[in-house]
Amino acid sequence: MHPTFAARRHAEAEAAYRAFVAGGFPVTLEGHAETLQCATPEDRANWLIFKGALDDALAAGANPDDPAPIPVRTTANTLHVVTYAQGLQLIADMRAWGFAAEANRWRLKDLIDAAKSNDDLRAIDLTEGWP
Repeated sequence: MHPTFAARRHAEAEAAYRAFVAGGFPVTLEGHAETLQCATPEDRANWLIFKGALDDALAAGANPDDPAPIPVRTTANTLHVVTYAQGLQLIADMRAWGFAAEANRWRLKDLIDAAKSNDDLRAIDLTEGWP
């Protein structure tokens, strides 16, 4: 097996992961199919801030069914008001999606590392396994 080909397949697997995440987290808000940005460190920080605001408000006695103080902005640049409970569920769903994407990234890298030949490397489908 050619080591350069294995290194290229690793780079391609990483690019496939980044492209998948860049496509956004698919979600339904107010009956509309939307996507939410989560590809950059800034995006992830914003979602942590959103979660922290929801957690803090609920810990202070906010009603879970009341509207969250910050609407959710989608990749289509639309705003959706969610309740505290809906916002936390959205974050939990996003986290599960992110974990599944990361697990697939690791799976692909492990397959590349386990490949015994260039044919084995070519047989790895980098489009499979994404949530």
